[in-house]
Amino acid sequence: MERLPQTILSRCQRFDFKRILNKDIVANMDKICNELNVPVEEKALRLIARNSDGAMRDALSLLDQCLSYKDEKLTYEDALDILGIANTDLLFSIVDDIQKKNLENLLFKIDEIIQQGKDINQFIKDLIYHFRNLLIVKTSKSSADILDMDEETVSMYIDQSQNIALEFILKSLDVLNKSENEAKWATQPRIILEMAAIKLVNLEEQASLEERVKKLETIINSGEIKINEPAVTKVAEKPKRKLEKRENVEKPKVIEPVQILDDGKELSFKTIKKEWGKILEIVRENNIRTHAFLKEGRLVSFLNNNLSIGYKDGYGIHMEAMERPNNKELVKRIVSSYFNKNININFIMEDGQEEDLKEEENDTIQEVVHFFGENIVEIE
Repeated sequence: MERLPQTILSRCQRFDFKRILNKDIVANMDKICNELNVPVEEKALRLIARNSDGAMRDALSLLDQCLSYKDEKLTYEDALDILGIANTDLLFSIVDDIQKKNLENLLFKIDEIIQQGKDINQFIKDLIYHFRNLLIVKTSKSSADILDMDEETVSMYIDQSQNIALEFILKSLDVLNKSENEAKWATQPRIILEMAAIKLVNLEEQASLEERVKKLETIINSGEIKINEPAVTKVAEKPKRKLEKRENVEKPKVIEPVQILDDGKELSFKTIKKEWGKILEIVRENNIRTHAFLKEGRLVSFLNNNLSIGYKDGYGIHMEAMERPNNKELVKRIVSSYFNKNININFIMEDGQEEDLKEEENDTIQEVVHFFGENIVEIE
């Protein structure tokens, strides 16, 4: 109609046909069956009417299809088998498994339905219809009139809906509608159905997580935390406690200098380098932060009981930290105690291009000092 020009439409009469009510479709089919002397259960006629989607022609086509397979009385179970529709009790059972998160049972039932030759696309439609009925009884006071089914079945829907949240029903319908559209064009519709089943089982957890994320985003965007007054007091106190702890860390006890009795033995730079890993371990046991700053340095030289530790470009902060009295005194005390000598510690910034040359130079000087003695050798 929309493609016709207005000049044509103005000369036409339009008739909008309404859907036929299910009860009228059932009454008409019952009349036809009586004229043909074919016994049919009313429940089977209701099932056919429900799947005709308000079209009398479709309802009669489905009825003819069912009667062509049955010479005797057409029962509700016969109509289910012929049309490939899932049993109502089975649908209730499947929704119960979804609620109980019993995925294994759910997948087995899906496999059983497929093995029985049921149409997968029709089964997804049946699930959509089932959740639609749950939605009706959950939101309407006169659900029996809308559902157009017997009171016993309506009661079953009401009982099941009491344990299901409205949000869950809406999200389930959304998942199933998307799955129905995908299954129409899929080469493996079974996989689409099984994926939908898994999504439905995990839907509550996903919804809970989404709700928490939304709340968190709302709090961040508003800049306000809506909680009780005592909780606000606790939140305000926590940073204060952390600050107090931090102050305690920043102001450690002052380490007093300790005089070490020199054992008189010669100590070489090679020996210090060999034992340096053990010294670092002792420093770490005493103070982790000092150890973190110290391990970035490199042993440069050891002359006249002066141990120099160098830091490369970019590690100036580490060197400044080690120059603090407490850090420097701690390292001095540990090194002196370890080698039984009063050793001074110097921290310097070194040129990375000359590191290897300085180390070789230092080893050579050490050998000369040890050979001739400290009193004879003068270092410039």
